[in-house]
Amino acid sequence: RAGDVVASVALVEGEYGGLAYGDGHLFVSSLEPAEILKVDLAKGEVVARFAIAGPAGGLDYVDGRLYAQLFVGYPHLAVIDAASGETVDTMWSDESAMGLATVDGDLLCTWSNGFTDTSSAELRLLDSDTGKVIARRALDRVHTSMAPTDSGFYSLVSTGDSTGNLVVREYAYRP
Repeated sequence: RAGDVVASVALVEGEYGGLAYGDGHLFVSSLEPAEILKVDLAKGEVVARFAIAGPAGGLDYVDGRLYAQLFVGYPHLAVIDAASGETVDTMWSDESAMGLATVDGDLLCTWSNGFTDTSSAELRLLDSDTGKVIARRALDRVHTSMAPTDSGFYSLVSTGDSTGNLVVREYAYRP
């Protein structure tokens, strides 16, 4: 609650797209190489690496499966077995989906058509069986990573200035 760092896990140098937590593990999508790291937080080490078809941004864990927004091969939302790393399904996904989070049983994503101050951005409700957009709500800035809370979600949001700074916003969500 005080914002103190209580633990850290060293990862390989690189760029990362998304985080998800489930079944006692942290999952981290690596952009290069295109893979998902499975991290045992109790041991503080990477215990598995799952190769995926392309770099992944948004990542979510639901009932033993990872949903990964791949940046290649559109439309492509990969569904991955979190135990084996096997891709078990693919679904429709719009280009430039950023964050993914299941909030109150709904699969949500943030979307943007770019990364500038004039970019359009939306919060999208996705059909959890097909990945297709069911509903959209305009957002005032580019929103990237998401994390669910008990009554909504947090999102990283661009400040809209030229520094590239981000802030964390908390949102309430009602299905």
